[in-house]
Amino acid sequence: MTSPTWGRVSRGYSWYHTAVDIVNAYRTPIKAPEAGKVTFVGQMGSGTSNAGLVVQIGDPNGNAHRLCHLDSFIVKTGQSVTQGQIVGYMGYTGFTIPKGIGGTHLHWIVFRGGKRVNPLNYVSIPTGPDPIPSKMPAVGSVVVLSKGVNRGTFKAGTTIVAGTIKPTDNTTFRYTVRGYDPRYPNRILINSASAGGNGVALALYYTSGAKIDGWRTI
Repeated sequence: MTSPTWGRVSRGYSWYHTAVDIVNAYRTPIKAPEAGKVTFVGQMGSGTSNAGLVVQIGDPNGNAHRLCHLDSFIVKTGQSVTQGQIVGYMGYTGFTIPKGIGGTHLHWIVFRGGKRVNPLNYVSIPTGPDPIPSKMPAVGSVVVLSKGVNRGTFKAGTTIVAGTIKPTDNTTFRYTVRGYDPRYPNRILINSASAGGNGVALALYYTSGAKIDGWRTI
């Protein structure tokens, strides 16, 4: 098991709070703590028990991770995920104190054999940012395709969502780096809505440490 994100533990595990709350910036990437299958994606709970947008990852033995209050998710029910794979982004959906962006955090519930357990008995929460893969653009930076370059490397999982891109200028196709694909260290996770995609995609950025022609960081 690994921590789903880094940040500050604002509330620990207790008999009345059977989870750990991790505070960080809005839309901080949230990763799968263990490999498994996505068993639930969507809104969960109501009132003061409103967990907002939730991704739950589990196995047939009653072991599971429930990741709550997400801003958005990039997986679907039934999908298999690997440990460390980005599944969504930290947010403040559902019931949070304070309300709004000030309540941005991850409410992380861990099940072992169907029973809730303290995640901190298994892992520690990193207090610093995830390390940036060698020679990769930083999360939050903006990359563009240079004028006239053709690229067919935009993918969401294994599905091509944008096809080959033939920009006429380098202002149309600008992408914010959201994170990295843990399976392929030469791919960045980007916002690809401007390319006609579904809002999130993977783009090949580096191969064998050499920057692919046509990409540049701005």
